[in-house]
Formats: sequence, C-alpha cells, structure tokens
Amino acid sequence: MLFPEKLKSSHGNRDKEWVSDEVRLSSQKVYNLYHLQLRYPVLRDRYLEVKRGHTTLVGSTKSAYYSNKILNASNRSREAWSIISHLNGKTTNTDNIDLLLGGIRVNDPREVANKFNEFFVGAPESINQNIVGSNDTLNKSIYVGAPESINQNIVGSNDTLINPYM
Repeated sequence: MLFPEKLKSSHGNRDKEWVSDEVRLSSQKVYNLYHLQLRYPVLRDRYLEVKRGHTTLVGSTKSAYYSNKILNASNRSREAWSIISHLNGKTTNTDNIDLLLGGIRVNDPREVANKFNEFFVGAPESINQNIVGSNDTLNKSIYVGAPESINQNIVGSNDTLINPYM
C-alpha cells in the first residue's frame, strides 16, 4: 500500500533576521502548550498567558532589532524608509529596459531614456501629419469651434441637421 508524499514546510522564521533564540524557544513553548491544552482543558489559561507573553516578546524583539539597525546606519532616514518598504512588501525594480530599434538592441538606461524622449517629443507632430494627410471629407465635416448660440445646428457631411445639445 502506497501513501501520498506530504511535504512539510518550515514556519519561515529562519529568513527573518530579527528572530532570536529566545523567540524560537518561546514559540516552541506556545506550540507545545497549545497541543497540551487541547487534551487537558485545565491548561487553557496557562496557554493563553504564555501566548500573550510570546506576542509581547516578538513585538519587543522586532522593535529592538529595527531600532538598532536604524541607529547603526550611516544614513538613518534612508535606512528607516528601506525598512518600512521591506516590511510592507514593496520592492524596487532595478531591471534595465531593453529596446529593439531597427534591429539593434538598446539597453543603456541613458540611451533608452533619450529614445523615449525623442519618440514623445515627435509624437504630436507625427500624429498631426497623419491626420492632415488622411480622409479630407471627414476633416471638412468636423465642426471646429463653439457654436454662436446654444441652439445652433451643425450640418454634417450627408446634409442632415445635427444638434449636439439636444
């Protein structure tokens, strides 16, 4: 008879720098007392007391670790914001953008920025040239400017009256 393989994951405390041996020991006590109090309800109050103590210990250990890290940094403000970003799960994207322009790969950040700048500076002129050279009948039927009165009708390209305000 074969049993399915079950993967057991660790609690993930090993990658947290602030976790000390004292916190690990306290966590193990809470874990053991939890399972004992399931069998022996008399231990429920003791379990809750130890759990509250563990929560307090975790908070004070974290606070002391990050305070010490900020105080020992050469740039305290930057370190504080770095810690805040790390705790909130924000990461900075340091990947460079690669562009393929005319079969040539461009990955230098300054060159990529210049290419984007050239594109966006020239985009309005390019769009304007495409509009002027396109459908002339459409351009003639578009009314440019505000009507003289609010009830003025606009004549479309197929000679129908259009009142945009009704």
